Amino acid sequence: MRLKQVNALAVVNALGHVISTLSDADLRGLTHSQLSHLFLSNEEYLSWAHKGEVKKPVFCRATDKLKMVVDLMVNEKVHRVWVVDEEMKPIGVVSMTDIALYFYSNTLEVWYYPD
Repeated sequence: MRLKQVNALAVVNALGHVISTLSDADLRGLTHSQLSHLFLSNEEYLSWAHKGEVKKPVFCRATDKLKMVVDLMVNEKVHRVWVVDEEMKPIGVVSMTDIALYFYSNTLEVWYYPD
């Protein structure tokens, strides 16, 4: 994550389908005595990190409207929605940061560049 400068990774199964998400928040707060947990499988680690309550990933299609993606984030209480293709393989992600930057950028245009 640090090398690619991303805050989350899609965890995929053998078919390439997203089965969970590993985010920087899942790793935050690890103590020295807990570093051995990094040798667990993703599934085991996430179950440990979330005390057994691992959320299923949330998906959308590239053609879905932004409003639907925001609704998914709010209703499912997630920070990111994975964009998948027809085979349910990840092709991208929309994060809360992406949405905030989108609205911020478009709002600035209206404020500073009126017609």
